[in-house]
Amino acid sequence: MRNGIQSVYLCLGNEACFFLQLLNIAEKHSGHAIDVETAAWICSLKGFIEMNWNDLTDKKNFLINKHAAILELFTGKRWLYTKESPSYKAKKNEYIIDEWQNGSYTHFDSDNFHSLQKSNTVENGKIISRRVFKIV
Repeated sequence: MRNGIQSVYLCLGNEACFFLQLLNIAEKHSGHAIDVETAAWICSLKGFIEMNWNDLTDKKNFLINKHAAILELFTGKRWLYTKESPSYKAKKNEYIIDEWQNGSYTHFDSDNFHSLQKSNTVENGKIISRRVFKIV
């Protein structure tokens, strides 16, 4: 086990909800589990996510630069990513991740995966965008 492992998981819990949603889609599509810490390391090295491994409290950690590239990396398929309005209706073969907001808090959640057991942002907030992913 590496030094600082608890800080890595704290950072994941605080900042990585969108990244975890993408890994969930990749797992469902590929049919195999993905190690989250290894995925974060690889994606940060490739520039797909922001990750300051020397400061795991950096608020830019897990900021996603290349959404579709993360899915491509773990599924071997090419993906299209769009950001849509809250009223967008999902089409067949699309994966939707909703962006929720409650005051200054934001959380990404979907109908088929909840990275938090209970999210105050989802319970008391509203959807401000829908992130749409599909294979092209």
